[in-house]
Amino acid sequence: MPLSLIPPGERKGNTWWLVRGQVNGRRVEVSTRTRDKAAAQRFAVALEARLLAQGDQPAAEPEVKTWGEAAERWLKRSVSADDRRYVNRIAEHRFARRQLRRIIQADIDLAARELYPRHTAETINRQAYTPIIAVLNYAAANHWCERRAWSRPRMREPETRAAAPNAGELLLAKAEGAQRLLILWLWQHGTRITDTLRVDWSRVDLAQRKYEIWINKTRRWKTLPIDDQVWIELANTPEGSHTGRLFPWRDRHEVYDWLGPLSRQAGVVFTPHMARHRLGKDLNDGGAGLRTIMGALGHENPKSSLRYVAEDIEIVREAQARRAQRTRPQPAPVGEEVGETAQAVDIIEAPPTLVRVGS
Repeated sequence: MPLSLIPPGERKGNTWWLVRGQVNGRRVEVSTRTRDKAAAQRFAVALEARLLAQGDQPAAEPEVKTWGEAAERWLKRSVSADDRRYVNRIAEHRFARRQLRRIIQADIDLAARELYPRHTAETINRQAYTPIIAVLNYAAANHWCERRAWSRPRMREPETRAAAPNAGELLLAKAEGAQRLLILWLWQHGTRITDTLRVDWSRVDLAQRKYEIWINKTRRWKTLPIDDQVWIELANTPEGSHTGRLFPWRDRHEVYDWLGPLSRQAGVVFTPHMARHRLGKDLNDGGAGLRTIMGALGHENPKSSLRYVAEDIEIVREAQARRAQRTRPQPAPVGEEVGETAQAVDIIEAPPTLVRVGS
């Protein structure tokens, strides 16, 4: 593979032109330290001539041929603990020995069924298809195989499982210390549990009553207001403890270890994500618009928030009644003549009351 030029900004945010390719079995990827294309081309020509003059050299790294080899490289990147666990499980399956260039859709489907034979389509998609396809896309980006479109299992429409309206109150009555603060935070802010556990005191501004949170799903920081009740709890914590992360648990599994028993003790069904759904539903029931719900829940895609914009018949009925009240024509005052341009008002009598007559 001859040396080629990669322009600034196209690979890992590179500032300069890059030279990439293979000469005499040696893989090369080096910065030209220039933003000038002509200078970068001269650098590439000189580099290739120097490598050719050195004769045959062993490859700097073994060629990546199998999915397992690509996964090993992929895991060297910054990935979540869950992604690492999912990929490692697939790496132990015989699918990992498949040649990248020979993998077909049937191979992925078979591996997913064998790895998760009795799981839901949602679990199989998250723990098998998503990591397998992520590694394949990474391999394609590195020219180890061609990029292809892959199919996933048919999944159910997202289900909104909101916690009961009184679940937060019942849980808070049983919780103490950091457990109470976490439940209150989840109930009032509706942030995802993994993102919540990463919140650091350095990102909390008590004076301005706001905080910054890293939204892992969209890979960006978001600034949100601190709820009044949460602010009181935070303001009353010892000032000497305002360092590091707000919460002591490393991951959501450590939270579930105590949250499950606490929920059963309080007599409620509750998970952190149910608090998120509760917030979305309460905002909708309170008349909040779609953009407000998106902002509160940190959604980038309106489709994620549309599930909370309920088409409840009572909400629709109330909205229609409010509109009718605003737009209903008003009759002319008694004793005044109605002009030619005045609108006639129909008098609509109330429907008769139904009376059940005994036999």
